[in-house]
Amino acid sequence: MKKDIEIICENNKNLESCGFITFQKNNFIVSECKNISKNPKSNFEISFKDHVSFLKKNIIAVFHSHVISGDIFSENDKKHSEEIMVPYLVYSLKNKKHNAYIPKNIRKSKAMDLFLKKIKNY
Repeated sequence: MKKDIEIICENNKNLESCGFITFQKNNFIVSECKNISKNPKSNFEISFKDHVSFLKKNIIAVFHSHVISGDIFSENDKKHSEEIMVPYLVYSLKNKKHNAYIPKNIRKSKAMDLFLKKIKNY
């Protein structure tokens, strides 16, 4: 999963990459979405259309990259993670590190339990 995220992010070094991690047929799938932010170098936004299409696929987490900053989450990242009750993962193109933010009121499921174990030392 880390490698898949790195490949997506390294292929888009000038803008924040973003997407979803879903759980399908007992596998975690990393899928890129188009960043529709007006300022894609320092922010990301996933379209409503992409959100709706991925809701059917059991969203487990949101991932994105940081182009000009490290692997620390912004207050906005934390706020959105809390609102949608799924973890946020970040990969920093600046320091080549990953990080995970787990919301306080996470959506519970067997798939989420597996995911949390998988990213324990993320």
